[in-house]
Amino acid sequence: MTEFVFPINIFSRDIPQNFREFKNKHYKDMVKTILIEDNKVFERFVDNLISELCADKDFNTSILTGIDKLYIMLILRAQCVSHEITFTSETTDDEKAQVKIPVSMAEIIETLGGYELEYTYTVTDGKIKIDGTLPKGLYYEDVYDVAADTLSSITFNGTVTDVTKISLQKKRNILSTLPSFVLPEILTYIQKQDEIVKEKPIISINTQKKLPFNTKFDMHLYNGTIPEIIKMLFNTQLKEFYNNEYILMRRFKFSYEAIQECTPLELAMYYDIIHSDIEREKAEQEQQSKGGSLDPAPSAMAPESG
Repeated sequence: MTEFVFPINIFSRDIPQNFREFKNKHYKDMVKTILIEDNKVFERFVDNLISELCADKDFNTSILTGIDKLYIMLILRAQCVSHEITFTSETTDDEKAQVKIPVSMAEIIETLGGYELEYTYTVTDGKIKIDGTLPKGLYYEDVYDVAADTLSSITFNGTVTDVTKISLQKKRNILSTLPSFVLPEILTYIQKQDEIVKEKPIISINTQKKLPFNTKFDMHLYNGTIPEIIKMLFNTQLKEFYNNEYILMRRFKFSYEAIQECTPLELAMYYDIIHSDIEREKAEQEQQSKGGSLDPAPSAMAPESG
């Protein structure tokens, strides 16, 4: 069976991976998940979504870092939802005006790709070698969890042990058994990378308007800002989904299955086409109405009988 896929580069491996489209059904489920306001549920949703949309089922998605996941979600949004995000707010000046400020998704993606990060590390004393990446999760309880979640593999006596698929608790147990020099080196690596991403905001809103929120959004690798950025870029009114579905099914005879299988961008295009078609028909009807209401010319009137 053929299907449309597109490549997204995996930063931590520097390889492209093919992904399926992010569809309207995924978008609605994501908004529902955001509304629950449960960090563990949201993280599980993002992980499952990425696994579902990854076209290669043999690809080990458990190797993905938080930065990888953010980049994947940014590309999915730009490709399947919209090329920009619009921030709507009321100004805090005397005018109290409603303003809409568009921000290009390409700018956010370019900023993320521009961080000169070391996506992997190796710690060794010649006897044991530990390979790791940037933190793989989205939320953490403490810095020890962060360090443990960077672990990817351990090589000892020529035997390589892959630890990417085991639980965080088991990674913590493994980290506690490693030589004492390992943890400080991992923490130094994490701190260095976090300082790099803090140098430039991931999102900057360029406006002269006085807004009730900070126009620059900083990102950190392990304090929960990465999933909050994802939420901000995908969150919308849940009611809009049901309203749009009702209109498309009731007035324009779309099937529910067709709506769910479309991308949000495709549905927006259908709305534009429908709107343009309605406006055209309306203009034609108005023109016909004007033409039909003209009084007949006197010469065309029947002569009076006398």
